[in-house]
Amino acid sequence: VRFARAEGWGVERDQQRRKPPRQKYRNQNTEIVEFERKKDWHGLLDYAEGKSAGFNDVNWATTFSKLGRFRREARDITRDPRFKSMVAGLE
Repeated sequence: VRFARAEGWGVERDQQRRKPPRQKYRNQNTEIVEFERKKDWHGLLDYAEGKSAGFNDVNWATTFSKLGRFRREARDITRDPRFKSMVAGLE
């Protein structure tokens, strides 16, 4: 009986280790939102370019949502090579 408990505990610990780091994604989303709050779309594109390998779907959605709020700068954003590269990477 003791062995079964120990074995079950080990399996549970392995499953916990495999879970995605949710706090990491939350922190990334907080940083993305902060760029929009500061009205810094250049910084947001720099951040996305550097951290995109670790983005989840929510991070991508937040990034594009926040970029979409820069209506006056939309033309400049869509012409920016970093934005074009980011979009091409998602296709």
